[in-house]
Formats: sequence, structure tokens, C-alpha cells
Amino acid sequence: MQHRPITLEYRLPSGETVEGYRRFAWCATCCKITEAEDAIESESIQAAIKVIEQRNRGIAKRLFGFSKEDVAELNSLQAKLRLAQARHSPPRCLRCGETVVTPLKFDANGTSNITHSCGLRLFLAPEDPDAPRFIFQPEVIRLDADGRRI
Repeated sequence: MQHRPITLEYRLPSGETVEGYRRFAWCATCCKITEAEDAIESESIQAAIKVIEQRNRGIAKRLFGFSKEDVAELNSLQAKLRLAQARHSPPRCLRCGETVVTPLKFDANGTSNITHSCGLRLFLAPEDPDAPRFIFQPEVIRLDADGRRI
């Protein structure tokens, strides 16, 4: 499995653009391992916003304000929070757009949480250092707030 250089760009109803995340998952519709949207959890985003706000509570920070990096990170997190609040569907497969995806997880033995249609579980195989390497052209996938391609 090799991540292609894909950027997910979500368009909110307000016209704002938010960058998203992806992960490997099993798509029941495609019946294969594919890339899917990563779940956007508002609780973890709110916790990250609180960490930045608490980091900027001292007297010096009140006098001088937030640093440029903190302002940029805070704006990005607030945009992702708006996306999480606008989202009504679970993560989708980036290939077919269906929501019947299960994130891949492997235990210590390299066995996955997915049972294939043949009845066996998926497993990790050691990476071959002499295997061919592929270079993919960067791609931007534009999605609406519910993860449908625009």
C-alpha cells in the first residue's frame, strides 16, 4: 500500500475551503483496500483549540497577542470544526464515494480487523526493499461538506 500525493479540499456552504485527511480503509462496495476520508471528530478539534488558547493565557501573551503560528493553527482548527459540524455522513471511499468503509487496523501479529469475502483476514506482509517504486502526480480532490465529489 502506498499513499498517493492527494490533497482533500472540502468546500463548506459558506464557500470556505478546508483541507482534510485520508487513510487506508476496506471498502465493502469496491471489495478492496482503498483510500477513504478520515473521520473528523469535533471533540478532538475542540480539545486542540483549548490547548492553543490555554498556551496563550499568560500576561505576556495578553499584551502581545497570539503568535503568527498559533493564529494560523487556530484558524485552521476552527475551519475544521465548522466542517465537522456541517458534516452529516460518515467517511466515504475516495474511489466510489460510498460510506461502507472500515478503517484498516492491524494487531501486533500484523493481522487486520477485516475479514475478506473468502473468509480469511487481511495481513501485513514485510515490505520488499527491492520492490519497484512508483511516482504519482499530485492530485487535489474537491469535496462538499458531506464528502461528495464536486
